Amino acid sequence: MAFAYLIEADKPESAARLISEYLLPWAERYLELVKQTETEQPFYPVLADVATVYLSRLKEQMNLQVSPAVLHL
Repeated sequence: MAFAYLIEADKPESAARLISEYLLPWAERYLELVKQTETEQPFYPVLADVATVYLSRLKEQMNLQVSPAVLHL
């Protein structure tokens, strides 16, 4: 919601910083772990696939450079 607000408020630099510094560094690893989770229903692994594609395209469209963070789970 914060990302959408920043885009609507015409603050693309702040939106890019939010995504590149606070979401994307850990999202790839986290979503990969969700995809590997065995569940009775495939809802969350499929949602993780959708989120991965969305974030990948967003990163590409906004030309963001991201350094992956270590995720300790």
